[in-house]
Amino acid sequence: QVSPPPGFDRPRTSARPPRPAPAPALWAWALGMSTLYVEAGRVVDAVVHEKLGLKAALYRAPLGSDPRVVCKLAAATLGHRGALRKALVDCGLLVDRTSGAASSGTGEDDEEVRPAKRQKQIENVASVSGGAKAVREEGVALVMAYDLLAGQGLRGGGHLSRELKAHKAQLQVSYKEAEANAAAEASNRPGKGGTNADAFEDLPRYVRVNRLLLPSDSEAASLRNSLAKTLLKRAKDEAKESDNAEELSQVAADKLVPDLLVLHPRSKPWLQGLEDVDAGRLVLQDRSSCLAALAAGLTPGTFVLDACSAPGSKTAHAIELLLGRGRMIACEKDPRRATAL
Repeated sequence: QVSPPPGFDRPRTSARPPRPAPAPALWAWALGMSTLYVEAGRVVDAVVHEKLGLKAALYRAPLGSDPRVVCKLAAATLGHRGALRKALVDCGLLVDRTSGAASSGTGEDDEEVRPAKRQKQIENVASVSGGAKAVREEGVALVMAYDLLAGQGLRGGGHLSRELKAHKAQLQVSYKEAEANAAAEASNRPGKGGTNADAFEDLPRYVRVNRLLLPSDSEAASLRNSLAKTLLKRAKDEAKESDNAEELSQVAADKLVPDLLVLHPRSKPWLQGLEDVDAGRLVLQDRSSCLAALAAGLTPGTFVLDACSAPGSKTAHAIELLLGRGRMIACEKDPRRATAL
């Protein structure tokens, strides 16, 4: 229930109006790009060049596409950004964001674009580099390249889509080579974990079983077995021959958080697009996020107030712990983030 409790008087002052939406991206429509690619590309650019978190970048402006799809595509692209970027640079389809010269392809972040310069870039998205049309909006190019090489295939037209398809064979070779080199460097890194990034790479991945959709223990166990089989298949298809597929596909129960499954650190890309994830039976939620509702000691019949609830993972976990008996009031003051609830 979302109504206020008995005796609660609504404030008589008018609510603060939502922030105005940004002007439509006419430049994207003119190029024939899919709205999904434009929005996911903006998220990628915001994370890489403005150092925003994924959720902050996702809800900074109204979305025309499903936020879950945009988030999934952006997250998958960020996970393979280095290889995708090198492939685009090798094919002459990506230019430097500030100077207009060809990017170095080292994988390091380009200089952050100032707002005044960025607007001029948006007005001149396409330029010519080495006889091929190059793109200054890096995020869009990366997202579309990911969908072409590792996703569902390109959706929508436009000059960039045609250029990517025309260079698909060369992109695939460069992309696979960059991915293989990155994997080799990671495995040969002395001591592993010399930097913060290395430490995060070694952390396990977590998924939570939604017991509202799978109330019986047998259903939860069946889902766990199904997940292990799916991960094993992906490991055999995509991992190196020297890797242990059985180890990469292990699914274990967390010792502290009920219904939380612990996966191998390298299983993250294999969770994208899973039917059980899309259907809500499995929730991609980190262990630290699950601890909030668990630490509150929620039991059926509890009255819960979530004062900062978007995007809703902790809220949904709290509702599950109530087992359908109790009351939840979820508040979110930011209208853009509230859409996720």
